[in-house]
Amino acid sequence: MKIIIPPKYHDKLGNKIIATRGVGGCVFLISEKYWEVSIHNIESMKFNNPNTQKFALFLINSGVVKIDRGNDGEITIPKHLKDYAGIKKIKDIIFLENKEVVEVWNQIRLRKYRAKLLKEKKEAKQIKMFS
Repeated sequence: MKIIIPPKYHDKLGNKIIATRGVGGCVFLISEKYWEVSIHNIESMKFNNPNTQKFALFLINSGVVKIDRGNDGEITIPKHLKDYAGIKKIKDIIFLENKEVVEVWNQIRLRKYRAKLLKEKKEAKQIKMFS
């Protein structure tokens, strides 16, 4: 599936883009330069925290693909990433900027993910109140 990356993300992502599974069921788009820095940082980490190790392994072992962006912003998201993110139609896509990452979401999945996070936050607050 070919999609057009909005122009406001072109400078951030550059022409060589890394696409990988993102947290929550989206696709992460990351500039090749930032990806290389991130991988270097991951490789030099001490994994004292199992969650940090799990996240690092998730990123590295998640079907990482290098994509060339056309001058018009067009990229092709591979099938395995589209399937992971539940992206079926271009009109269902929403882009979000998260620091150095551009997230590509199925709008319905994003709504469900945000609702889940909100529920977890409320539950954590309630537990804290009674602790």
